Amino acid sequence: MLRIRNRCSPSRCSGYGPVALTSQPVAEENGDTPPPPMVRKRMEVRVTTVSDGILTGTVTALTDSSLTVAKVGNYGLEENEIPFDEVMRVESEQGSEGATVVAGVLAFMGITVAILFGLILYECHDGCFGT
Repeated sequence: MLRIRNRCSPSRCSGYGPVALTSQPVAEENGDTPPPPMVRKRMEVRVTTVSDGILTGTVTALTDSSLTVAKVGNYGLEENEIPFDEVMRVESEQGSEGATVVAGVLAFMGITVAILFGLILYECHDGCFGT
């Protein structure tokens, strides 16, 4: 049996999705899928290269011909400048918007219950509980 797992928590489910290194033509209105988002600084990415395999980290620099991915390792900050010629695929962490909305609604409900409980206790301070 094959299992596919994404990192999930009540506030966020995330996985990796494709991103583009350079601008691409806009999708036609005849039902084509829209182009992936562009790579930008401070984006968490996973880069598959021709020679080094898979590198993960944060984009710290982006030029016309390369991108730099940095990651904190055992020996400090490791930066890898990757020429576009070496890049096979770039993916970025993409979270689920729905999970964030659900977490917000649950937090609001919890706060509302706490406020109502506080009001009940405040109104009943003179013996609502038989004291």
